[in-house]
Amino acid sequence: QRIGQLERLGVDYLGVHAGTDARLAGGTDLMSEIGLVTATSQMRLVVAGGLNANSMPGVLGYHPAIVVVGSAITGADDSVAAAEAIRRVIDG
Repeated sequence: QRIGQLERLGVDYLGVHAGTDARLAGGTDLMSEIGLVTATSQMRLVVAGGLNANSMPGVLGYHPAIVVVGSAITGADDSVAAAEAIRRVIDG
């Protein structure tokens, strides 16, 4: 219902975010959330939460307009290498 409301309001982007605390507690499955949103909406997708070089291919399959990567870079021992690895996945 909320997605329909947002579409009627003219919202351009719909964000799907799996917070670290929810992911660690096992309460959020980012891919399921993305699948639900893309199955019911044509809004451009913004995805955040738990993204890294390993999870990025599955997310990219949904053709998001924007991906937000945080802790995979900021928490990495080598943040430059982590960012480069993610960028390589995005660039194909």
